[in-house]
Amino acid sequence: MGGVATEAVLEAAMVVEVPGASACAFTTIRDSVINALIAMTKAVEAGDADGVLSRGELAGDAVANFAAFLKGFQS
Repeated sequence: MGGVATEAVLEAAMVVEVPGASACAFTTIRDSVINALIAMTKAVEAGDADGVLSRGELAGDAVANFAAFLKGFQS
């Protein structure tokens, strides 16, 4: 389920027009989503169940923040 939400938010990021003044924030928030997903993937690969849970929460928070940010640019 989380993978679908993440994919949907990243897809939305490709079609939303972000004004120049917000471009830096867009990149920072998008990168936090990507970094959280990478950290969670590494925990999965290492078999670190506690790491998967904590990094999964961070990834979920990052995706939710990115979705809220993108929502501000709806037409």
